Amino acid sequence: MPEKKTLQIDIQGQKWDVEEVSIKKTVREDFNVYELDDGAKLRMKTVVAKVYRTVGRWNELGEPVYLAVSNNIVMADGVPENLRKK
Repeated sequence: MPEKKTLQIDIQGQKWDVEEVSIKKTVREDFNVYELDDGAKLRMKTVVAKVYRTVGRWNELGEPVYLAVSNNIVMADGVPENLRKK
């Protein structure tokens, strides 16, 4: 296995050491669906591009802290006619 390269990233003014972790496989990427009070529905999913594991930092359970670089995909679904441009 190749040696991991440590990078430094800035998180709210603090320098954190991280290592990139390859995404082996995308198991599932479902949409979340939200019904809004104006009658519309939004479909949203997060697509992860990169994952980093912190070096020397752990959460309260002793697990390493992971950071993800991601994009949100948002689509309107079932927008009522009265909200559409005429």
